Amino acid sequence: MDYLTTILLCQERGLVPQDRDLSAHQRDLLKKGIGSYCLSEQSSLELGGVTALPPAFEKHVSPEILKVCSVSHIRVERSMRLYSIVCEGVTECSNTLEDEEDGEMLPQALVYKPCRQRIYGLLLLLGQDECPAVKEWFVSPGNPLIEPEMVLPVPVCDHPSLDLLWLSSGPEVSALRLTAFLSLFDCIELFSLYGAVQDSLLAVLCLVTYILLQVITLSQEDVDAYLSRAVCLKTSQELQDFAFLSQLPLLCSRALQLGSLYVRGLSHLLGANSASGQPLPSAALMPWQSFDGRLFHPKYLLAHSGTEKLQRKSFCWTAIPRAPPPSLQTTHQ
Repeated sequence: MDYLTTILLCQERGLVPQDRDLSAHQRDLLKKGIGSYCLSEQSSLELGGVTALPPAFEKHVSPEILKVCSVSHIRVERSMRLYSIVCEGVTECSNTLEDEEDGEMLPQALVYKPCRQRIYGLLLLLGQDECPAVKEWFVSPGNPLIEPEMVLPVPVCDHPSLDLLWLSSGPEVSALRLTAFLSLFDCIELFSLYGAVQDSLLAVLCLVTYILLQVITLSQEDVDAYLSRAVCLKTSQELQDFAFLSQLPLLCSRALQLGSLYVRGLSHLLGANSASGQPLPSAALMPWQSFDGRLFHPKYLLAHSGTEKLQRKSFCWTAIPRAPPPSLQTTHQ
């Protein structure tokens, strides 16, 4: 929805290339299609509602960053939510897979709220202490989305300049980008692993560490299941053959929720990576690099049956090491 809305709004301002030109009929069809995805309560997200930066956000967004954000959003080069956060101070997530009857699991919207607050701080504070609250339309059990939650940005440690992270280059800037990214998930201690493990595995460790810090009911077996699925490689034949699923003794609601929680976290990884200047390649953060729900479920059941069973059924527990790139062969302070 954000991408199509951006095209239509930019076309009105003459910013869309000719090859993206839309006829009046096409525009009408797109408006109707976009409208069908909008929740009735989300009038603030309706097409045409943003023609200029809200006054409260003007002083928090530099023209250079706004230009980069707009162009990269149209080209789908950054997380799609960054544009609405920077330009409107609004973000939304209207779908979730959670069990309302499970009181042990914290709602996903709350699990990742601290991360989002730091992302807002990185994008909007610009070294200042005050910033208008961001409107969040995040669905969760018991929240009918009648009105948005006003969420305040939280400063990032050392608060690097967004212009520096997005527009500059060099070894020091590369290190700053990675530091900012890890700080958003409160796992800066993983900095030393960059280059020692694959980027996709570093992302997994970052996400699992964050979930472990936020979800107090997460068990060692849950962590084992996450990591086992991420690092245990499968042959192409095994990936194509899911007949073993019929042998599962049961389907566990908690396993489904943990899988959904992880996938939701991947979208936050992408957003944090974009906000930090993309220290990791986007390809390393794609779901298929580290997760498959059909494979995670048996890993979860094995983990809760005993560590020995999980290890006996798994192989290739180590990631392929690689040398760190010259841009990050610096000592992190």
